[in-house]
Amino acid sequence: MEKLICKRNALIARVKAELSVVKDLHLRKPSRSEVMDRLDQLKETAVSFRAIQAEIEENQQDPAAIASVFNVREDFFGAFYKARDALEDLIEEEQSTCSQRTNAEPDDWREAMKLLMETQRQMLLNQSTLFRTAGTSLAQNGGELVDYAVRSGEQASSCVPQVRLPAINIPPFNGERKNWMTFKDLYVSTIHNRKDISDSLKMQYLFSYLEGDAKQLVNKFTISSANYANAWDTLTGHYDKKRYTVFALVREFMDQPGITQASSQSLNKLASTLDEVVQQLDTLGIEYQGRDPWLIYLTLEKLDNETRAGWSEKVVDNENPTFEELMEFVKKRCEMLRDMLGMLEESNRRSAKKRTIKSE
Repeated sequence: MEKLICKRNALIARVKAELSVVKDLHLRKPSRSEVMDRLDQLKETAVSFRAIQAEIEENQQDPAAIASVFNVREDFFGAFYKARDALEDLIEEEQSTCSQRTNAEPDDWREAMKLLMETQRQMLLNQSTLFRTAGTSLAQNGGELVDYAVRSGEQASSCVPQVRLPAINIPPFNGERKNWMTFKDLYVSTIHNRKDISDSLKMQYLFSYLEGDAKQLVNKFTISSANYANAWDTLTGHYDKKRYTVFALVREFMDQPGITQASSQSLNKLASTLDEVVQQLDTLGIEYQGRDPWLIYLTLEKLDNETRAGWSEKVVDNENPTFEELMEFVKKRCEMLRDMLGMLEESNRRSAKKRTIKSE
């Protein structure tokens, strides 16, 4: 129940934050695609809230608690409907503006085109004259012409229908290193790099996408703009280590169970998993596409715990250790153990000699 309540509270915070952003959209004049995307995400939030809230309400037995839970539903949808109506108003305004421009009289369009062509012709003539008299002046006016053309193009294209892409759903990250790069790329491109939302809202989004060990890692931070950078740096500092990601991927590859009886389902599952592992290794960089990650993993599996711990300590700051480095480490450890054994044997001989002398 506590987990459901946390998810519900995150959805409430998300819709209220969207409402605060929507109130300022009229001043910024966002594109139609942005407004449509915001509306889609808002509706998806409402769908998730309805499912979670219904489950919470079904598990309530105390009448007072039931009333309190229903008040939460009213609070959420009060903010939701305000935000939805504001976004739909923006869409209607944009459609009305485009319709007014489209319905202009043909004669007006012809006159406007004539005026535009005459203006551009006159500007070109002026630039030609200026070019003959002052080269620097031409450069300046040429820049102004480009700016004018760009502004004209932007105004003319403002009513062109834009393709509305489906909303991107970020899968939750539970701390499994093999999934870190996918989560990070999606989160950075859709949330972290956005300039139109505050850091406190970004932190709410971030917390709603984290689960398990990853959530525990940043639970010490309260949600605020000041803490967002620290929370994000804590996550990246812990998981942005390719060496551990490579090790996790190779281990997943090697841990796949063998197939005892062939079937399309078992073969397809094995092939899909192995192919996914190799593709993720490829995305980490060309340096991880060779033999070294595999040889290092297989070698470490055959070493004792103390030697493995020593290797981990040696390469703690090395993102891409090589198999040759591991072999060099093993050889040096072998020499060290041999020296220690010799010293121990010498110490035992001396002790035995002293005991013999005393007995005499």
